[in-house]
Amino acid sequence: MSQPDIIVVQLVSKANANLDDVFKVVNNFKGYNVAKVTDAVLLSFVEETSVSKEPLKFFIVRFMSDKIEVIYTVSEGESPSVRQLSVFSKVLPLIEQVAALYKLPISSLISLIDTSLQEFLTKFTKDMKDVIIDNDRLRERIKQLQAKERNLEMQIKSLTGKLYETNSKLSELRLKLRKYETPSDDALNDMLIEWIKEHNGTIDIAEFSRINHIPVPRIEEALNRLVERKYIKPL
Repeated sequence: MSQPDIIVVQLVSKANANLDDVFKVVNNFKGYNVAKVTDAVLLSFVEETSVSKEPLKFFIVRFMSDKIEVIYTVSEGESPSVRQLSVFSKVLPLIEQVAALYKLPISSLISLIDTSLQEFLTKFTKDMKDVIIDNDRLRERIKQLQAKERNLEMQIKSLTGKLYETNSKLSELRLKLRKYETPSDDALNDMLIEWIKEHNGTIDIAEFSRINHIPVPRIEEALNRLVERKYIKPL
């Protein structure tokens, strides 16, 4: 995880404040860490720590005799203007409690908020424009994909029809091919007579069927016809 950026904002006072008086006021703020050092009163608040308890997100208000510094972190990917507004919304009410000691006019505090707000609104407006542009691009892309989908559906329907037509023609061709592959009755009669002559007046029906790829029942029917017509004698 990358280290956060550290931002420092200064409020310069119009009069030197007594740090003991400042400490008395600041020390009454609940929920904050307050400490007095040689040249300042420090108020800090840790908002987020790492697994090893290292502060990652925090703010510090350094009250010095001639100025006040607000020090805060901005995490990676965090909006600086949003972060500044968040910090100032917490620290300005605290600073307001000691503003009289520094003779800080309320207008200077309002100016800080106003500046942060303007930066936020500017960033927000830009972000919204980017979002609108991205949405427009996304809608256009969706339209393109929908058009492609409709086109694909039409192509699939067309291909399905052509496939059905091709299968029908293929079935017809198979039927025609079978007619050519299977001998006619007259041709089968001639084949049987020729076989019987070559095999001394006998026929092995199973062997004849295997060699010529003709079903046994059809061979038997043909043999019966030949017997009836007296082309051959009963075997």
